[in-house]
Amino acid sequence: MKKEKEISRKDLWSLGRTLSRMYRQTQMWMDKAFETLGLGRGLYQYLVEVARSPGANQMELAEKLAVDEASVTRGIGRLEKLGYVERRRDTEDRRMRRIFLSPRGEGVLPRLEEEFRRWNRAATLGASEEEIARQVIFFRKSMEEVARQMNLQECTHCERSEEA
Repeated sequence: MKKEKEISRKDLWSLGRTLSRMYRQTQMWMDKAFETLGLGRGLYQYLVEVARSPGANQMELAEKLAVDEASVTRGIGRLEKLGYVERRRDTEDRRMRRIFLSPRGEGVLPRLEEEFRRWNRAATLGASEEEIARQVIFFRKSMEEVARQMNLQECTHCERSEEA
């Protein structure tokens, strides 16, 4: 029997591979669920972040989503063409544009939230509330530690659990 502290080479690869597969499965689920809204290919992520951070600029959104500004520019441009977001000039810096949900964007949020709940139920089926909470805490700590070791700032906005 393997001691708890001993980790095989296979185990070292399995966490990353499992997370990667989970991410891809989540993307496929959401792309299919939001296809009729035009929010496939991860566009829903930008919409959700604009809802969480109304009035953010593209640089702030890029930081919060841990993606490059060019990706945010493309994503927000698509959302704007679909009528889900609006760019407004900053009142103090006229060169900057702030991003807000449009009425259409506000109207689609309940559908997104319901789909996130469906996905969460599917992903956690059979797990206790305690198991789920421990996993969330573990992954947040892991994400923050990896970012720290990479000397990145992208997790400064991460939600922190009270137990972390």
